[in-house]
Amino acid sequence: MLLKIIKKFLIYACWTSLVLGMLFVVIFFFGGRQVGVLEARLDLWRGRYAIHGYRLEFHPPPEMFMLKAYGIEYRHVAGCAVNNFIIDRVAAYNATMKEAIQKDLHVDVNRILKFCHEETDDGRVLEDSGETASSEPDTIPDGVDVFMNTLKPEDVKGSLYEVGDCFRTEFVDLDGDADKEEVCLRYLKYKEYDHLYARTSLVVDVFTAKKHVLRHEIDRAYFFEERFVSFKDIDGDGRAELITRARFSPNCAGCDACRIFRFHENRFELELNLFGIGPDHPSLKGVMMSRSGLDAIILARLKEKTKTEHPCGLYDWCSTADPWLVDSDHDGQPEILVMVKPFEYDFNSEDLFVYGFIARYSAKGKMLQFNLIPIQVERAFVDVLGFLTTRDQQTHMLVNISHAGTDTGSPVLNIFDIRWPEIQKIGEFGGFYEHVIAERLQDMNGDGNTEIIYVKESYWPHDKPHADMIMFYGAAEYRDGRYMETDEPVDDP
Repeated sequence: MLLKIIKKFLIYACWTSLVLGMLFVVIFFFGGRQVGVLEARLDLWRGRYAIHGYRLEFHPPPEMFMLKAYGIEYRHVAGCAVNNFIIDRVAAYNATMKEAIQKDLHVDVNRILKFCHEETDDGRVLEDSGETASSEPDTIPDGVDVFMNTLKPEDVKGSLYEVGDCFRTEFVDLDGDADKEEVCLRYLKYKEYDHLYARTSLVVDVFTAKKHVLRHEIDRAYFFEERFVSFKDIDGDGRAELITRARFSPNCAGCDACRIFRFHENRFELELNLFGIGPDHPSLKGVMMSRSGLDAIILARLKEKTKTEHPCGLYDWCSTADPWLVDSDHDGQPEILVMVKPFEYDFNSEDLFVYGFIARYSAKGKMLQFNLIPIQVERAFVDVLGFLTTRDQQTHMLVNISHAGTDTGSPVLNIFDIRWPEIQKIGEFGGFYEHVIAERLQDMNGDGNTEIIYVKESYWPHDKPHADMIMFYGAAEYRDGRYMETDEPVDDP
């Protein structure tokens, strides 16, 4: 018995020595720079953008808070014990990451950091004309239009509702009248007592002639957080669109999306969601300019499919989800996807269909082809949550189907593989309530694929309220072209 124990110990010791020796050889021959490049590429593969830093400090450098607005993390990798390997590794990591951030997010990190150093001590940028209206205390005077999507929670321990200071001031023409409005950008941090994560919304204050006229919290929909990217006149109509970046969960992979909002009358309205392409993609201008004609194309195609004169009711209006522009096969020719619900859908009890409209555009934004695909579902509310990309670059659409009633299996998440010109269902899981989506989408093993945590079983104790239902969770992973249950145990998320 003793000899067996000694033998096992020697085997483990040999393997440990071999692994450590290999690591030493890699570090010795490749050096810190190569390790930094490999580490950056691994993070990029997982869909994470970050800047590394070192030195003895108790808080992140103040200029790094500006990067958070673009979804870029700051990681402190070393304190007072710094050597040449760490310096080389951090330098190579940051150089590789800055190049990728510039290419993917169209953000110049060096310019932002320089901008931060030009700020005053109280965090405001010096203006040539003196004080700005947004630098005044955060008060909402009478007569200001206020649109807030997040209600203030009850005063319960663990809850949070905090509108931050103005982190950035922009002067842009929102309404096309050639006069620039002053725009103050803030973040709202929100957390209910039963939430695992604090949500982040973007709050926009608009000033005209230094008069506060609007406060609008941009509806982040199903996303865990939404960050400001820029203002840009994408379609050349003289009005600057608001571009944001949203994310499902702090720990998901391949789950970032851009969103474009246009200012209409007295508020911002969602114009287009982007996935797999950036806001400077050459097709975007053409797609946005042709958006007004999309409904007519969908209606004509729906008449052919349903063989009815008014498939969307007497007024020819169909219920459609917000459109998404997606480059599903990464060839530079994006597709626009819209979920369409015909009028008859609400009245028939058998053979209920929604339709997935998918149109393919050229790299310059000209519509090339389109298709309308019937998707059979039960009677329910249907909404597109967003998209995921796997580590092998497959694009999947997440569709929530909310049934009436209080069953814990509702709403049901349906997952579709997007491959032009088809949309194919590859998974279905229950328990996807809106307020738990951030907890349900997690890259659990750090492999670059997002696992889906769902309600596997539920038990309703006798004489107990619905809130006391006991739920057991499972996890599904993408494997062999479908989302399949894993054997890993899942705790209450």
